[in-house]
This record gives sequence, structure tokens and C-alpha cells, in this order.
Amino acid sequence: MSEHISTGNLAVILTISSLQASSGVTEVVCQLADAFVARGLSVHVVLWSAIPDEKRPTSPAVRLHYAEQTISFRHSFSFWRKLSIVVGEIHSKGQIPVMHDHGMWLPSNLLTGLFSITHKVPLVISPHGMLEDWALGYRAGKKKLAWLFYQKPLLIRASLLHATAKQESQSIMALVPGVSIRVIPLGVSRPVPVPALVGRGKKVLFLSRLHPKKGVEDVLLAWARICPTGWVLQLAGPDEGGYTGRMQALAISLGIGDQVEFLGPVYGKAKWALYDQAAFFVLPTRSENFGLVIAEALLSGLPVITTKGAPWQVIAEQRCGWWLDHGIDALEAALREAFACDETTRLQMAERGMHLMRTKYAWHVVAERLLECYATVVENR
Repeated sequence: MSEHISTGNLAVILTISSLQASSGVTEVVCQLADAFVARGLSVHVVLWSAIPDEKRPTSPAVRLHYAEQTISFRHSFSFWRKLSIVVGEIHSKGQIPVMHDHGMWLPSNLLTGLFSITHKVPLVISPHGMLEDWALGYRAGKKKLAWLFYQKPLLIRASLLHATAKQESQSIMALVPGVSIRVIPLGVSRPVPVPALVGRGKKVLFLSRLHPKKGVEDVLLAWARICPTGWVLQLAGPDEGGYTGRMQALAISLGIGDQVEFLGPVYGKAKWALYDQAAFFVLPTRSENFGLVIAEALLSGLPVITTKGAPWQVIAEQRCGWWLDHGIDALEAALREAFACDETTRLQMAERGMHLMRTKYAWHVVAERLLECYATVVENR
């Protein structure tokens, strides 16, 4: 970290639309806030809205600030006012504020960007995969207007853009050449220790949104080609647009309805219990800027089967799973190899994955690298 900017005089403002429990970005913000507090920083989280299923950082030292829930114009004013109050408090303590905005396309992102410009507060933006081709194609018409009207100008004016993988960095540079980007992976942690790896059941776990992007249909089609005796495919995650019902119907039509469990959204202790009861994890995603569930699965001792839509080449390099081309044939082959693994091979893959997560993807490591970025943008303002 820069010798001119110390931990004691930096204060971090994390901005996000809401802390929706089913969102991977929410998990990132909560874990990052806790990691910064552990490093001795003053941390504020400013939110556009409060929601019923909200997740919160674990540390009570993290300050949460909500915009007043009212009509649109007053809501925007309230969010802006919360940012003003937080920055004023930081300055009054002789600290230097740094803003770190998470996500794109939402009112909170627009207002955070404008606030950073008008108040000359350094701003780091994490798009979290929202500039990937798949994400840009979703509601493309509205996004094209937003891109021209405010999103691209704000990215250009930001102090720094944070990408979680080289693949995401390349996507950003193709859209906004010349911007300053740092590639720093996300972190991963568990609230409870990993139980014994031996004796895991014959279960393959998918945990993510049930959405076409995530490759659920491919899993079902590949599974139906094998129909592995004694194995169960568990599909856990929130439904999006009625997709779960369509996949349930597909499983029945393929004759594998009795081998597939649709568990719905699963959070907290129940989520970790699913990891701990499974033998393998599968996510044949079309596009992923990071894939936090992949990191969680590896940390929990599950060899992972995923596609090159996720930036996890390290899985193949460290021999802790399968990193595949898209397609049902490749997925079928990987599943067959997984089912054929003996216990010793599976345990060795599991141990390598856990070691990788503990040494290179711990949150304190990520927090330290981001702090170095914050110090740099403050000095260069």
C-alpha cells in the first residue's frame, strides 16, 4: 500500500441497490465490508432500498445507510443526501472517502457516479459481469439507451474499474478502451468448518438461479443420456420467469424425474449443508464474470464441473475439477468421468480445490489488494 495513504485515514463507502439475499453481488459486498472492518477501516454501505429478505454484513461495525422509501424523485434525493451525510462525517473525522459502486444499470449506480463527479470523491466500479455479451443482450433496448445516456460516460469518468477475471477485463476494454482496470478475483469464506470429506453421498449439486444462462437444460439433457444408478441431481436456486416449471416438465419427459430434486432457493446454513452433502458440483454456465458458487463449492471440498463461460481455467490447471467447452457432449463426458471416480481420486481433487481457495481466494487477500487500489486512486485524484 502507498506510504502516503494509511489504513487509518481511509474510509470506504460501498454502494449497492439492495442486499438481496439471493444475489451473488450482495454476498460480495457483505464479505468485503467485513474484511475491511477486520483491517481496521471505517466502512459504510449506502443502499437504494431495503427489502424483506435482506442479508447483512456480520460485523456490527459496518454502518448501513438506507435511502428513504418514497416516490421516485424524493427517493433519489434521499439516496443523494445519505451519500452527502456519510462523506461529510468521514471528512469531519479527518478521513479520506473512497466510493466503491457495485453493479450497473440501476438508479443507485447513476446517482453514485454523478455524486462522485460533483463531490470529487474517488470512485471504483465493479460491473460484476454486467458488461458481458450475455448480460448486454438481456433487455438490450433499454441498456443501449442507458449506455449512451449515462453508463458509458460514468465508466469513463470513474477512477478505476474492477474486473474479477481477465475475461471480464477484456470485455470492458472492448467497450470502453483506455479506462483504468485492475483484475482482482473475489474472495470466498465459510461460516462453519468443512466437515469430513469421506462418505459424501452420491449427489451432484447445482446451486444458482434457475435461468437459461446457467445451463440447467444442458445438465438435464446430459444426465438423461447417462441415467447414473443411485445418483441424484439437486437443483437449488431461485426461479426466474417460471423457468423452474419448464425444467421440471423437461425432467419428467426425459424419464429422469425420480433422479432430479428441485429444491428452490436455499440460503444460510441450509445452503452450506447442501455443499457438505454432495460429491460434485456442476454449473455449465453460458456466462459468468466470476462465479462465487464455484468458489464456495471448491472451498467446501467439491470437485467442480463448469464451462469456459466461467473464468475458472485454474480448475483444470490445479486438477480440482473439469473446465469444459459448451455443449451437452462435453458435459456428458465430464459427468461420466465424475461418476467413475474412485474415492481416493475424488478426495485428492477435493483437497486441491480447498487448498487453492484458502491460499489465493481468502477475503483478507482480496481486501488487501483492493486497499492498494483505493490508495492509488486517492493519490492520483
